[in-house]
Amino acid sequence: MLKICRVHTTLPTADLARARVFFENTLGIPPKTELPSGIFYDCGEGDEVRSVANRRQAVRRTHPDGLRCRRIDSEVQELRSRGVVFEHYDLPGLTTVEGIVHRPALKAAWFKDTDGNLLAIMQPVEPLD
Repeated sequence: MLKICRVHTTLPTADLARARVFFENTLGIPPKTELPSGIFYDCGEGDEVRSVANRRQAVRRTHPDGLRCRRIDSEVQELRSRGVVFEHYDLPGLTTVEGIVHRPALKAAWFKDTDGNLLAIMQPVEPLD
């Protein structure tokens, strides 16, 4: 039953206006639905990211929410040109090169939003349909 459901993730923010600038201008994701408590962003194929205002200080997500893409190299390049700073990892089995880790099943890159939430973009080695 759940396998047919679209996915949305919620990212808390202490400053909804600042988060809006990041999602719309820096990441280039247009808003889909605006509510007083938050904004839904359409990430394609029915999946959404919701930036939600937290009246208290935002709780940072340290486990990344991932966005799948078709060509990670060009996505990283485009996001860098918009000011996104990618995380660098040099760990056993996980080393980024030019911001991207190359694994047998996927390529991935990580960055933080304006509230310190960790986000990932991922490209499966098998092409997306």
